[in-house]
Amino acid sequence: MLMMASKLTLVRNGQNARIHHHSHMFNLDLERIKSASVKSMKRFGYISVFIILRLSIKGTHFLKTKTLSLVGYLQSKMKRNNGASLYESEKKEVSGYLKSIAEYRNRIRQMKHKIKEEEGIE
Repeated sequence: MLMMASKLTLVRNGQNARIHHHSHMFNLDLERIKSASVKSMKRFGYISVFIILRLSIKGTHFLKTKTLSLVGYLQSKMKRNNGASLYESEKKEVSGYLKSIAEYRNRIRQMKHKIKEEEGIE
């Protein structure tokens, strides 16, 4: 009690009474908490970027290998008739009607070409 009274008189007189503030065990140091949280967030950011890059690289490699194997599988399934694929199957006989239409179109094209030559249009 006597010590407090002497410190109060020093404060009243304008002198600096060195009052020691004892921190309570539950008082938080906000700057330390802030720096620790920023540090942990940076570490989390680096780790997450690394994981994302690693997954994307592994995923693209997996897709590439699987698509190549799938293409090979499908090409082997599409082969028929001693190695001829579906697109190289035997040519079918064209009907007579379609042949006559194709010949008619060719004759008309040749006639147009002759007319343009005679008229000097080309």
